[in-house]
Amino acid sequence: MVSMKAVADAEAKVAASTAASTVAVEANSAAMTINGTTARELGIITGELARGNFTRLEGSMITLANRAGLMSKVFSPLGLAVGAAAGAAALLVSAYAKG
Repeated sequence: MVSMKAVADAEAKVAASTAASTVAVEANSAAMTINGTTARELGIITGELARGNFTRLEGSMITLANRAGLMSKVFSPLGLAVGAAAGAAALLVSAYAKG
């Protein structure tokens, strides 16, 4: 026969596992959520690509980055530092390729 302590321990483990799973699902859902304006802009970009209207694609990509919150990250101090490092690396590779 199973003791009450064993049953209580098993229930505690299940409760802890359920709580951890719930936290993980909520974090994943928050990370994957896109707002309505982002979804709309993705639809616009898809339509522009389907119609071959590539001249408007640049503006739509900028709008998408803004709506998705990427512009605030790009222009943060860390984003600017990463951009500067990437630019310096590109210049170094270009200079090396030219000889």
